[in-house]
Amino acid sequence: MASRSTTGGDGGSGGGSSAAGSGGGGGAVTPFVFPPFHAFPPAYTVQPAAATRARQVELWVACILDYCRHYRLFWLGVEGHGGLFRNDAVDRRLSPKDAHFFLSALVSRGGGRWEGTAGGGGAAAAVGGSGSSGAGGGRVLVYWRSPSAWGDLIYKWVEATARNGTVLTLYEVRLGEDARGQEFYDLDVQLACDALAALQAAGKCALFSSDASDDLGVKFL
Repeated sequence: MASRSTTGGDGGSGGGSSAAGSGGGGGAVTPFVFPPFHAFPPAYTVQPAAATRARQVELWVACILDYCRHYRLFWLGVEGHGGLFRNDAVDRRLSPKDAHFFLSALVSRGGGRWEGTAGGGGAAAAVGGSGSSGAGGGRVLVYWRSPSAWGDLIYKWVEATARNGTVLTLYEVRLGEDARGQEFYDLDVQLACDALAALQAAGKCALFSSDASDDLGVKFL
């Protein structure tokens, strides 16, 4: 299967997947440049040979992470987004079953979690995750940046603004006026909870609610 480099692609919005807002950035987003394998028709069917399939998984996982990072997407379902799971030029698209296979591979490598399952750093225990396996489909919360890395960005802001020892709501962290311009501004609620849970596990904050909502209270230590 082709090695990873650059080629043109469609970056428009697709059906069903949740996308984040622009966050701390601004302006129009340039189209994502797909790697060459994306124009290779066999890439759209899970390959039977183990070695080929392993390489195929590597390519799809890397492409999904890069694509979601480029468009600041946090949620992705089997229907994909824009041209991610399809290539009209070669008349190919991933079936829902095969898309689920590659999303499951992403999750197994720590690149995300199925909606309703435990997040990084014990997030489900902190915010009420249900533990669903995601086997029936659904969406993946994509970790193109890990929860602990998001948590580190939040904590640096806390220290820089002398908020240690104060209690804030998740809304104030994600969308407060003082957070405007930060990379975590307008971070997805579930991912923000995962990030705070990672901070709590590291002894840097305490959470005061089991609800994954903007009303979640957090004290930074």
